[in-house]
Amino acid sequence: MIERTSSEATAVQQDAAVQAQYKTAQNLNIRISIHAKYSTNKQGLGNWIFSHYDLPAGTEILELGCGTGSIWKHRLPAAENGVRVFLTDFSEGMLSSARELLGEQPNLSYAVVNIQDIPYESGRFSRVIANNMLYHIPDLDRGLSEVKRVLADDGIFLMYND
Repeated sequence: MIERTSSEATAVQQDAAVQAQYKTAQNLNIRISIHAKYSTNKQGLGNWIFSHYDLPAGTEILELGCGTGSIWKHRLPAAENGVRVFLTDFSEGMLSSARELLGEQPNLSYAVVNIQDIPYESGRFSRVIANNMLYHIPDLDRGLSEVKRVLADDGIFLMYND
C-alpha cells in the first residue's frame, strides 16, 4: 500500500474530479453556451480572447487545456505561414472533441498532456496558452514552472481565467 500525505491525497482526488468533469465535452459546452448567452461582451468571449493573440509566421504554439478546441474553429493560421499549433488536454475526451471539431491538419497536433509534466523540450514554444484551466492544477507552482521551461526566452504566456 502506498501512503500519501494529505496534500498528495487531495491532489489525487482533485485530479479524479477534474477527469470526471471533463470526460466528455458536455459540461464545458454548457459553460461556453452560458458565456455566449449572457455575456455583456458584444464581441464574444472567444473572439475577444483570440484578438489578443499575436501569432507571427513560424510560431509554435502550445495550448494547454484546449478543451473542445472551439477557440481555433475558423481561426487556425494557414499552414503556409509556418505556424504550428499543439493542442493538448488532460482529458482524452476533450481531445477527441477537439479532433472532431477541427479535424486533421498539417499544422495541428493533439496530445494528452498534464501541465505538471509537459513532455516537450525546453524553450520550444514562442507562445503557450492556458485558458480557464489553471484553477484545476493541484500543484500550480510546478505547472507554471513547466510552462516557463517550455517557453522560449522571448516567448509569451497567454492565459485567461474566469
